[in-house]
Amino acid sequence: MTPFIRKLWPHEARLFLEHMLRLGPEARRLRFGSPVNDERIRAYVSKAFDLETVLLGYFVEGTLRGSAELHPLGQGWRRDAAEAAFAIEEAWQSKGVGRMLLTRIVTLARNRRISRVHLFCQQENYRMLHLARQFDASMTYDFGEVDALVHPPLANAFSWFDEAYDDAEGAFRAALRV
Repeated sequence: MTPFIRKLWPHEARLFLEHMLRLGPEARRLRFGSPVNDERIRAYVSKAFDLETVLLGYFVEGTLRGSAELHPLGQGWRRDAAEAAFAIEEAWQSKGVGRMLLTRIVTLARNRRISRVHLFCQQENYRMLHLARQFDASMTYDFGEVDALVHPPLANAFSWFDEAYDDAEGAFRAALRV
């Protein structure tokens, strides 16, 4: 079965939890900015599926191996910034998964009128910084942390079609899994 990316839904929180628990200590530290235990991950996942956050999953042979989250920042209808967060299991790192996920995140952001996507990471997270540079992110360094800022282009008919097509394909693949 070919790996694919699709949105995750609240009833799939167990899949997201299992994926996050498979992350090793270094991947957890880079994802959350400090070492985290299983209990902290459980608490995080229990709140991850709010109405405004969009979660994407990278599936390999039916198992969630990578994820990306788009969290809108601020309040109200006029918000135009979001944070993106990524978690990719070690065996799938440095294989282009982050680039595929960030490409989808940028499409989601532009279709939601988000003009600034922040990729916050540790300064030693070379994979994330490399990925941010591929998307022409501007970098701000502060005490070992980096805010890599990506500016998605304005939405257009093609970006709307891309998201709709991805949603249809994702629903089809999810149905096949059942």
